[in-house]
Amino acid sequence: MQLFTITQELQAKAVKAQNLVSENLREDGVYLIVDDNKKVIWIYKGHKSPLLLQIYGAVLQNDMRIHLKVYHSNDLNKFHRESEIYREVMDAIVKSGLAPELSIKQKIGEKIQVLTYMGSRGLETCVHSGLIAKEIIPEVLEFENPPGFIRHMSLITGSMYHEDIEIQKFITESKEKTALKKIGTLPNGFYFLEDMSTRLFIKDGKVACLDFMIEKDKDLGENRVLVPILHREKMHREGNLDILLDAFKAPQK
Repeated sequence: MQLFTITQELQAKAVKAQNLVSENLREDGVYLIVDDNKKVIWIYKGHKSPLLLQIYGAVLQNDMRIHLKVYHSNDLNKFHRESEIYREVMDAIVKSGLAPELSIKQKIGEKIQVLTYMGSRGLETCVHSGLIAKEIIPEVLEFENPPGFIRHMSLITGSMYHEDIEIQKFITESKEKTALKKIGTLPNGFYFLEDMSTRLFIKDGKVACLDFMIEKDKDLGENRVLVPILHREKMHREGNLDILLDAFKAPQK
């Protein structure tokens, strides 16, 4: 394994690697881990690392994949910390020698192109455009929640989903399976979600999922609806229409 650190420092400098991959990682850093045997370029983003650093790390990972050609890229954060793949990478021995830090400055200023208007429109990040929810949901569920947080809601292809546990019963045992259940679509308007952290899942330049994360012990309080509700079953019952019309008449003075 070769280990590269993404840094915001203006000048790159060498860092001496320890023995195992896990011994080199800090939760406020972003790292590229190159597996020469399996031809994989992994990215690891510490849960305290700045968003800007995570973005540049992903950009540099893609550049490295293009440069190495036969390698493919993968995200280590989407695997559970106890999974076999995650442990295999973390317990791997770092190749001896010095692994250079990859400076953001080295990326900025290179490959700057003058784009036409139509060309720039094609590079814009889109929200949900052309994506299918049933294809996105399995990929979203692969990602482990950040330490100390749980998924409260998810916005996928314009619809809201909440996380639910399904019980799968077999002949000899029962197993729990995490699923995303559709709540519905949001009406037009602005929404401000206080005390929530957001997480973006980008796929092919599009925002495929927006997760709203809350702390595990967070008390959101009691949810109350302050307007009358017409329950669906009551709407299908026969009744006297005159009673309904009389209810909307203005009271006589």
